[in-house]
Amino acid sequence: MAGMAACAVLYTVCGVTGQLASSGAVVLLAGVLLIASVVGFIWFAVLLVRSLWRSWRVHENRAGRYTRSERAVVATQDEAQSYWAGAKELSRMLAADQVPNAGQVWGVVLQPGERLIIDAPADYARYYGTDAVYQHTSGFFFGSTSFVVAAYGATALANSSRRKAAEQAAQTQWREIQQARVIVTDRRALCQRGDGRWLSFWYGGATALYPEPENWNVVFDFPDTEPLMLHGPAAPYVCAAAVHAVYGPDGIMTHPGLERLRG
Repeated sequence: MAGMAACAVLYTVCGVTGQLASSGAVVLLAGVLLIASVVGFIWFAVLLVRSLWRSWRVHENRAGRYTRSERAVVATQDEAQSYWAGAKELSRMLAADQVPNAGQVWGVVLQPGERLIIDAPADYARYYGTDAVYQHTSGFFFGSTSFVVAAYGATALANSSRRKAAEQAAQTQWREIQQARVIVTDRRALCQRGDGRWLSFWYGGATALYPEPENWNVVFDFPDTEPLMLHGPAAPYVCAAAVHAVYGPDGIMTHPGLERLRG
């Protein structure tokens, strides 16, 4: 009898425990579903607000009303389109062997008969490497063996890190990257760097020319100085002027790098 009573009590306890566990699982599931619903509602609300904001901005833009940042973007796009249209017109004229003259430029001296095409900005860079220089540190340490070993290990690690950093900095790469004033003529690109110094890069003195007007980029190789890269508004004009100076009107019509300017 006592055994049967014990079994009955144990069965009752297990039943209550099972009910509690089942109730806990239901509560947990309900909580998870509630959290998921709240997160989903918030996400939907964010997407709805973003969609409404974009629609409103499109409506405002069509009406000619822009935010300050949008006005800056529009101004930049308009400026780029103006420069591109000018470069295409220059290409058309040079294809007919007509070299334009934008007038007098002050501050630099042009050669007799040299013609100014445009005075515009561009990013300026040169391509070269440097010697790897770093400071090697050594030391003499006193103390326990473990301290001396650790100190020498730390010093060696620091020297290795400095050496790797110096070697990486010395690798051949584009350097001196800066905004420059570029005076484009029919014979050269005159670049005024940030330090105020003027440098002349003559088209006829280049050993290689890589025009990419659609990317607003041009690269020159020279036999006696580091390669030059110009990127920005002045670059398409330099592309057309340099190709004309080196290859003549036929180059304007046939050079694969000027295909977009001819289109």
